[in-house]
Amino acid sequence: MTEILQPYSVSEFNKIPDLHEGTTAFHAKDGMKFVNEVFGPLVLKHGLEAQLGITILHRHFDLKDPEKLVEFNNISLPWKNQDKDDSHSGGKILPNAWLLNNGKLMPYEFFFSPFNQEKSVDLTQDKVRAFLGEFVQAAKYSSLDGIVALKMFPGPGFRGGLEFSEGRANIVLKPGQYKLENSQAAEVTWYFERGWREQKDYCHCTKYFKDHFHTVEQCYPGEEAGRPASLK
Repeated sequence: MTEILQPYSVSEFNKIPDLHEGTTAFHAKDGMKFVNEVFGPLVLKHGLEAQLGITILHRHFDLKDPEKLVEFNNISLPWKNQDKDDSHSGGKILPNAWLLNNGKLMPYEFFFSPFNQEKSVDLTQDKVRAFLGEFVQAAKYSSLDGIVALKMFPGPGFRGGLEFSEGRANIVLKPGQYKLENSQAAEVTWYFERGWREQKDYCHCTKYFKDHFHTVEQCYPGEEAGRPASLK
C-alpha cells in the first residue's frame, strides 16, 4: 500500500531538482512515451481525470524550515507558522502536488482554502488507492520514480496561464495577459480531464537567467502544439 510520508519535510523539498535537471532527466527516460501510453491511461482507467494530472518534479527555489510553498489567488509564496493541523486564518493549507520517492508519496506544494471550502484530493478513497498502487509500479518500471509527480487538477474553468518567478514568489498570468513563443517553453504538466484531451492543454516551463516561467497554452483541434525547447 502506498504511504503518505509524514510530516512534510522542508529538507526533502530542497532535494527536488531544478527545472533543467528535472526536464533533462524526464526526457532522458523517454518520459513523454510513458505519459501518453501509461500514466495518462492509468488516470483515465481509475476515473481520476478531474482530480489528478502528471507533472515533471522540479522546484522553483529553496525553502526554510518551517516554510511551505502555498498558492492563493494565482500566487505561490513561502508560508510559515502553520498550526499542526495546517489551520491558517480561518481556513486550511492543503496539498495540491505529491512527489514520489522510493515508492512513497509526500506532499510538496500546497494551496490555501479559505474556510476550508475547497478540498484536496482524498488519497484514502478506494479508487485513488488503487490508482496509486499501479502508478507506483509504473513509475518504478519506467525509472521515473523521483522524476514525475502528481498534480491536482485545478478544476472547472481552468484555462491555463503563464507562471513566472519573481524572487521567492511564483505569479500566474491568465491567458490574454502574456505573449510567449512556444519555442521558449518546455511542457511539464499534463491533465487528462475528459473534453480537454483533444484540446491539448499543456503546462510549459522556460528559464530566463535565474528565474523561470511555467505556461499552460490551449491548442484546439486543427492547431499545431508547440514543441518544448531544449534548456541549457
